[in-house]
Amino acid sequence: MGLSDFILNRRCRGCGAQKTLLCGACRADVEAAIGPHRLVAGSLPTHSAVRYESTVRALILAAKRTGSPECIAVMARLAQVALLQCIDEVGTESEVCIVPLHSGAKTRAGAGQDLVVAVLRQAVKGMRDSAVEVRVADVLQIRPHAVQQKLLNREERSSNVRGSVRVAARARLQGRSVVIFDDVMTSGATLRAASQAVGAVQGQVLAGVVVAHRPWISSDSGRQAGEWMTDD
Repeated sequence: MGLSDFILNRRCRGCGAQKTLLCGACRADVEAAIGPHRLVAGSLPTHSAVRYESTVRALILAAKRTGSPECIAVMARLAQVALLQCIDEVGTESEVCIVPLHSGAKTRAGAGQDLVVAVLRQAVKGMRDSAVEVRVADVLQIRPHAVQQKLLNREERSSNVRGSVRVAARARLQGRSVVIFDDVMTSGATLRAASQAVGAVQGQVLAGVVVAHRPWISSDSGRQAGEWMTDD
């Protein structure tokens, strides 16, 4: 039991049951919520396992705040669903490089690690029998945003992340098939920025993949647009 679990008295983040951060019933709720969902971030097709709401939201927040292995394991299971859906749809027979975005400083401090990378690496370990070879390429360098994304609307998010993502000089992505990975997507702005950075070094970006997406309200139509716009 970690110090954070002790402080939180290990109550289920979904229903409040004691001695676990995710009880069996809430784990079943998460499984029942699995899509899959195909979204679009700009022109980037993006795959998500679940909506970021209800028990799923509580699960991801618990992972961000505590780094709980049991919550990370469920997130990895969801990531694996979305990754397999993506690979099946793009139909590639070659190796696929999964390029993760990075958790923000607050999440890294709470989880004690880069949550996005940890979830992805665990998900990929469970895909060793996949017909397509999948590799993690942790090559993105991300400058902190001037303003927190959650404080901005869709248009402001795109401007806020412009030029903030680049590919490390050591990376070798030219001509390789790439999928961009993140934990949660709202507007898709960060996924698009990462896709542009990979494209700038001649990587072939096939799609984006996220664990969960937050349904987005379009300011243009006034309707919920969560099925065609991703969450970052």
